[in-house]
Amino acid sequence: MGKKSNCIFSETDMDWTRLQSFGISRQQLEDSGNLDPLLSGEETAVLSVHLRTALIDLTMDATIRLVRNTDGNALMEINGVSPDNGSFEE
Repeated sequence: MGKKSNCIFSETDMDWTRLQSFGISRQQLEDSGNLDPLLSGEETAVLSVHLRTALIDLTMDATIRLVRNTDGNALMEINGVSPDNGSFEE
């Protein structure tokens, strides 16, 4: 991993099991150069995310970002990306 001076999250803040369940591994984030930006509170580049629950099975392109919730814990935001213009309209 590269320089960590701008990191506001640590690797221990990450829910690696949950992230892996979305089809994203730590190794993938490191290899793509997305781990340092993620730990710095920035959005990643577009990643393929696979969400599977009892009700849905969805694969989509998305960016992820870490934010702090009101308790100060790391919370992962997943932002879907539209193939048309690069992001979904809000």
